[in-house]
Amino acid sequence: MTADVSDPVRRSHTHWMDTPPQRCTRGHWLLPGHMIVYTIPCSCGEHITWECECSAITYGPALAEGCSLLDGPAQVRE
Repeated sequence: MTADVSDPVRRSHTHWMDTPPQRCTRGHWLLPGHMIVYTIPCSCGEHITWECECSAITYGPALAEGCSLLDGPAQVRE
């Protein structure tokens, strides 16, 4: 079974998680100690980012046409 970035996978009986990418957009392996993982606020909510030591950033879920990354905290939608 294969899964793409952002495809939910079962981590345990009650928990799901996003599938992290295996490589950056430049083809480097994303291994512990060789990348930074963080969240970034967006107009759609937030994205998980994996930043390779080469500075390439992979977003999960992938950025869509309507996405606008924010500098500050994301606004709460009602």
